[in-house]
Amino acid sequence: MARSAILGNGSVAVGIDENGLLHDFYFPYVGLDNLNNARMDPHYIGVYVGSTFSWIHSDDWEKSVLMSDETMSVDSTYTNKTLGVKLTMKSYVDVSHDVFIRHVQVENLLDSPQSVRVFFHQVFQISRDGRQDTAMYVPDGHYLLDYKGQSSILIKAMTEDGVDFDQYAVGNYGIEGKEGTFRDAEDGELSMSAIEHAGVDSVLRVTCDVGPLQSKQIHYWVAVSTSQFAVKKINDILLEQRFAKKYEQQKEYWATWIRPARKSFNYITKPHRQAIATSLYTIKAHMDRHGGIIASCDSSIYNYGRDYYSYVWPRDGAFAIWPFIKLGL
Repeated sequence: MARSAILGNGSVAVGIDENGLLHDFYFPYVGLDNLNNARMDPHYIGVYVGSTFSWIHSDDWEKSVLMSDETMSVDSTYTNKTLGVKLTMKSYVDVSHDVFIRHVQVENLLDSPQSVRVFFHQVFQISRDGRQDTAMYVPDGHYLLDYKGQSSILIKAMTEDGVDFDQYAVGNYGIEGKEGTFRDAEDGELSMSAIEHAGVDSVLRVTCDVGPLQSKQIHYWVAVSTSQFAVKKINDILLEQRFAKKYEQQKEYWATWIRPARKSFNYITKPHRQAIATSLYTIKAHMDRHGGIIASCDSSIYNYGRDYYSYVWPRDGAFAIWPFIKLGL
């Protein structure tokens, strides 16, 4: 199935599926390598309220997943009337650093306070055969780390008032009869298992105490670099910055980038302007900063074919770049 959105900054490309979940994660080149285990499962997100757990991709939720025409980002909403909870997410790849960011607004729909536990699941496959990776909890920085060879991936989350995730679990995924550590979340508690190797996945939990008809925001990010030291440096920079301004910086960057093109299509109707803008962002996300323009970041084809479609063909690249030239981009 085609992705609902492709987001990228020229070295990280992320595929977002129809449920708004992360399904592809390319680094250090757009289209090479896909560090996510996208042939099987995306990165799940779950919610636990009272004594009830639900994954947001299930039918329990009313969903909307749309690519923004203001910036290269995805706006998604999830409403569960039974739980009395609504999640509103803005997801994007940062233009300054190699990091995927989600801002999650947790809204309490009830007129009584609720404790809402949000679970973020990660399943990467860094090594080619998916049997040589390591995932671990790093206590000194209070983050999760996946690593192998030249790729280190750091995962962290906290509330808007600086409260870190309060539980985590690391375990095996897809080997030795184990479905995955994400199942550990379904009782609302995580095992706090700190390290595992081979096929691995991980889960972290953020707890929000939300007042009646109020909301609280969670910041979640996945940073990637070529070493543990380099990815920690990205994390330190993010912690020093104000997340409230991060998305505004993103909007300003992409507004400046697309401005020459908007001069050419401002005379057409608003729906068509929106379609052109999202199309340009999508094409841009398929462009590597070294110049390659790949055909597709969607890795689902590997489920029934023998290869991905993330190649550069001169003909397709020419077709993609021609409107950019004509629009002054």
